Amino acid sequence: VIAATPGPQPGTTANKENAVKPTLQITFSTFTVKNGGELKVEIPVFGQGPLKSEWKKDGNAVKETSRLEVSATPSSTVLHIRHAAREHAGQYSIRVSNSAGNVSGEITVVVLEKPDPPTGPIRIVDVSSDCVTISWEPPEYLGGCQLDNYVVEKRETSSTNWQTVSATTVRTTIKVTKLKTGSEYQFRVFAENRYGKSTAITSPIVIAQYPFSVPAAPGTPFVSTVTKYRETFVIDADYFGKPLPQVLWLKDGKEIDKVTPRTEVKNTLTHTTLTVRECTRADGGLFVLTLINMGGTTSVRKALTILPN
Repeated sequence: VIAATPGPQPGTTANKENAVKPTLQITFSTFTVKNGGELKVEIPVFGQGPLKSEWKKDGNAVKETSRLEVSATPSSTVLHIRHAAREHAGQYSIRVSNSAGNVSGEITVVVLEKPDPPTGPIRIVDVSSDCVTISWEPPEYLGGCQLDNYVVEKRETSSTNWQTVSATTVRTTIKVTKLKTGSEYQFRVFAENRYGKSTAITSPIVIAQYPFSVPAAPGTPFVSTVTKYRETFVIDADYFGKPLPQVLWLKDGKEIDKVTPRTEVKNTLTHTTLTVRECTRADGGLFVLTLINMGGTTSVRKALTILPN
């Protein structure tokens, strides 16, 4: 938008003799206005001859509306905002010129209001039988001022009532405790500043439970050779479970020592191996591989006989 102030007509003798490059007197660089409020910024202009004022917002020419106007007087240039909204916030540049030259300046308009909602989606970071940890990202727009806190609420899916978990959280993550094991929950998060609380973002439904699976039955143990007296035999099997199961090898009902001069048990994340060297007839018997985690227990058996030479 270009606004002109009266003065001698271009090309006259007075204009050429008296023209002085204009100056702007910008006392404050940032102006604030509440959402729905009114803001009038009047910037003093000094210069001789006809002055031309040009306003831009975020690099583009200002479009005047019933709520935003620019005007000029012989001694100032004016930006007038009525019923301020977020669209009026931003950086404004002012350029004033006459026949002797031009001068530019900048101001920032901040519209104060409640923030945008937190940036989603809400992430489920960790789950156990009685607590859930969630996280999110800050709002894209803070409302023109510092964010005070987040408000976190929860509800059981069997109810429509939301309960406050925290109204003072300043971090973008929280551990929600004291949940009922096996119940389904949903969480929502608001952002809040001094001008109000945003709308909420809502999490997917999550069940308060241990993230485990019952150990799968191990693969059939495999004996690598026909075993004779003083030879070596190996029994191995694949397995899996969540959390990782405890692996127990038993012989005739008693747990086998994992490391002895002749016996060795080796485990990886998915495989177990039992090795016995220089075996005797006493090393034969009923071998049981047992897997244990919070989901339960599963076992498989293998009988082995040591043959005489």
